[in-house]
Amino acid sequence: MGGDVFHTAPVDSLLIQAEAEQFAYYFRYPRADRKLGPMHLDKIDDASENYFGLDRKADPDSRDDISPVLVVPVNSMGIDFEF
Repeated sequence: MGGDVFHTAPVDSLLIQAEAEQFAYYFRYPRADRKLGPMHLDKIDDASENYFGLDRKADPDSRDDISPVLVVPVNSMGIDFEF
């Protein structure tokens, strides 16, 4: 039964990471390089809207797009969500 829940995403799928808080969701999309920057737990800060703990000054891979709205790109071949 559990095999129906988990799957392996296609190699060319778009990874979207989701973060949930009370009454709010945030979605992180990679830029053109299709890589998500690493998370740093010590940098998570709601006041500065750094919900994923990104180090945008020091790490160019951390310049991901953050949105409070889930947007699915048109004609996307596959999407893999990471919660």
